[in-house]
Amino acid sequence: MRSTIYHAVRSRNRDLVEDYISSLRKMDEWSLVSIIDELTPLALMESNLKYGSFHRIKMALFLRRLAVRGLLSKETEREMARLVSLDLADREWVCISGSRQGLKREPVEDALDTMVIELDNGNAHNAYYYALSSLQQDGDRLLQELLKLGTTAIPDTLGHSISCFWPVVEDIIYTDQASADSALLSYILYLCRYSHDEDVLSEGFGSAKGEKDLDDLLVRCASGEGIVNLHHMITFYIGAAWERSSLCPEGGVPWGLIEDWVGDKETDQGRYDGMEEMATSGEAAETYEDFAERFTLDEIDESVSLLLSSLEQDPESAIDWIFRTYGSYYSPEWDPHYITGLYCALELYLQTRETDRSATLMAIDQAVRYFAQRIREK
Repeated sequence: MRSTIYHAVRSRNRDLVEDYISSLRKMDEWSLVSIIDELTPLALMESNLKYGSFHRIKMALFLRRLAVRGLLSKETEREMARLVSLDLADREWVCISGSRQGLKREPVEDALDTMVIELDNGNAHNAYYYALSSLQQDGDRLLQELLKLGTTAIPDTLGHSISCFWPVVEDIIYTDQASADSALLSYILYLCRYSHDEDVLSEGFGSAKGEKDLDDLLVRCASGEGIVNLHHMITFYIGAAWERSSLCPEGGVPWGLIEDWVGDKETDQGRYDGMEEMATSGEAAETYEDFAERFTLDEIDESVSLLLSSLEQDPESAIDWIFRTYGSYYSPEWDPHYITGLYCALELYLQTRETDRSATLMAIDQAVRYFAQRIREK
């Protein structure tokens, strides 16, 4: 049986969505995780439309991860539930679903290789059949190869062919959630749009590109403003997350492909050099009310300094406060990159802050400036 919030979103009843989210203040037995799980089938439907990828399910899954780790307060969870629900209700999407029901249980010979051939021929239905068979035989290898295929399309997709599908692969398909078959079908449909290097599945695919200076690459990815530069940083984070996961291919993450895509972009040395001072010169907030009052998009330098100094003092509270503040700016023109860019930058900060703090601080600065500029333009 579907929940009230599912039916409210599915019927695009914004008033009912608002009423339900408001009612959560009086309820104890609810969580952002359960609401996102309920809305996952609807978020997956968006995959065929405007962006041709999984922007909204990616945003929801990143928020889900924060909630699972206990980094969001109940009030922030409620604000994020409102954002995710309204953002889906305000979208157009195509109903798409897949199922392994009726799939032959006996192994299909060379299922993975045949899937790649069908992908290159644009035969999505056949490719999906062989992908399901391969998933049944060796799921980890299938997902590794699908992600590798996605990396070859990075230049044509602004990185979406890997960055949008990584959390879906890891959180839905790999863990065999209820929507796993539909998610796999959508990825197959997406990959059918692009041609792939013939050696994409070869041994040493990642290492063949040579050793890379990832510290320098991160600085370049975090440099610059606008959507293209933001995607450089997001894709870097996805590569780092993939590298740490059990789905990392034996040959390693093909960083060379990402570096080739970023190209010879110069480092924003002035911003890089000023990051430490920006993080230490500001006065950290003590409460959410203090943070929300002082965080203004019109004075973005001061707002970034506020966020960075608050992260230095109390990272868990600062993360909770910045996401709740973002939610207060929701409108039907919402860009999911606001959340996904911020999430990726904060994850880089939390995971690598002891190696190159300035680079990760600059990633946060880049994400917040993108948000501020786009919101002011609306």
